[in-house]
Amino acid sequence: MMGIAVMVTLAAGSRAARVSLGLAVALLAALTFRQIGFWHDSVRLYQHAIAVEDGDYMRGLLGTTLIAGRRYAEAEPHLSAAVRLAPERAEHHNNLANVLLHTGRLDQAAAEESIALRLAPDDVTVAEAMGQIRFRQADYAGALEQFDRAVRLGADAAAVAAALSDMGASVANRGRPREAEPLIRRAVELDPSLVQARRNLALVLEDQGRGQVEPAAR
Repeated sequence: MMGIAVMVTLAAGSRAARVSLGLAVALLAALTFRQIGFWHDSVRLYQHAIAVEDGDYMRGLLGTTLIAGRRYAEAEPHLSAAVRLAPERAEHHNNLANVLLHTGRLDQAAAEESIALRLAPDDVTVAEAMGQIRFRQADYAGALEQFDRAVRLGADAAAVAAALSDMGASVANRGRPREAEPLIRRAVELDPSLVQARRNLALVLEDQGRGQVEPAAR
């Protein structure tokens, strides 16, 4: 199943210009041979940089590093700080929504992702993330809308199809084949060669006492 991707902006230019000389010196110092033992992981590096000079960029990097390690409770205060320091940056809202989703606070996750969507309406990652949140909220029509947006924005159709097929199967397994059907049917439309989606569609139709779909290719 497709997960919410962590957004990290590493582009040069305007972002790089916001890293002050003091912070740059701190980062360069971290690369000296004498201190290699101290900087044994990225978390320590970012924590030290924040101690030298706080800013949304390093808070965001630290937060996404902690997310990668599934350390969501530790990531949350840093991502909340990043949002507070730079509320105009969609990636901070997206990453905070990721933490909120993984810790079961779906309404808060949706609120943060809605801000990210407003700030970055053409971002594939944000559309996919909102699709995941809507699915977890059992808003399956809303989830489909967001995943369709993601495909229009350039997301891999086959990957989205596989995710929708899995989502539909999970809904069907909870005894809700009628609600599962649109998810699985859209998966088949996006990738007609996806055998598992065709099988899943046949099963949900059978559960509803309806006809069969075209047999899957062997």
